[in-house]
Parts: sequence; C-alpha cells; structure tokens
Amino acid sequence: MLDRETVDAMADRLDIYVAGMGAVRDSMCPNSQSFYSPFDDYHDIVHEKMEKLTKKRLGKTYNYARIYWPGEELEPHTDREACEYSVTVNLRNLEEPWDFCVRYENATQSYLLREGDGVVYNGIHVMHWREPLKSDCVYQAFFHFVDLDGPYVDHAGDQVMRKKNGTK
Repeated sequence: MLDRETVDAMADRLDIYVAGMGAVRDSMCPNSQSFYSPFDDYHDIVHEKMEKLTKKRLGKTYNYARIYWPGEELEPHTDREACEYSVTVNLRNLEEPWDFCVRYENATQSYLLREGDGVVYNGIHVMHWREPLKSDCVYQAFFHFVDLDGPYVDHAGDQVMRKKNGTK
C-alpha cells in the first residue's frame, strides 16, 4: 500500500508525538497509544489509491494511528459510519508481523501485514480484530472514507463526529 520511506516517516512522526505531546488511550485498546488524525498529509496519497481500488468516488473522513504493545488485543468489532471504506496499514513491527483478522459473511481471513502492507475492508459491515500481540510493539495507521454517492456522505470530513464534539 505504501513504500518503506513513507511508512518509516509516518512511524517516526508517532515517536515524535509520543516524546513531545504524548498520546491518548482509547477504550478499545487501553494499553496502546492512540492518535486522532496524525496523518492528514498522507490521507491524500491513500485517498487516490483507495479510489482506484474501490472504483468509487470517496470522501476522506479521518485517519487514526496506534502503537500497540505486547499483550494488547483488538476485540472483534465493526466501526462507525465514517468508516465505510477503510484501510489499515502496518508502519512498523519491532519483531514479528501481526495478523489482522476479518470475517466476510461466513469466512474468516487473516492477513499477515509487513511494513507498508495494507488491508482494505468495509469497516461498517465487516467484523475485524486482532488476537493478543505476542511480540514487541506494532505501529499501525488507519485511513477511513465514505462513498460520496452513498448513504454515509454526511460523514465526509468526519463532520458528524466534529459537530458532536463541538470542533471544526
């Protein structure tokens, strides 16, 4: 999905954020460090690739990142409506790659992601998760989109969440 130079720069940015500003903890992965929209500048690059892959006119909603630590897991879940089309991209593995699991209707697929690899999925309708991390930390980025001709177009720019939180 993304070349090595790009993912290295993105992972380095997360390290700078941790050192300077810290990170938040979210309820889905309380032991991990999380970042809301740290990669707005890279969202355009991913946007172009996602439109080619999905053959849809997509609107960017938001991006997110996590640094997962040993023992952390991501419970099976679906995402909010701003995540109609999503891609998760591995930025850095300090040891072994970590599986990203999805359940498509009656079949489960596991993807072993190396640095720069990504998996495209429908975050609203496709259950996805990660088993407990057995190796050292993993840096992951998530880019989310909606179909501009679809029912979730009002989530473009993550406007629904921004209005809810009183931000622009």
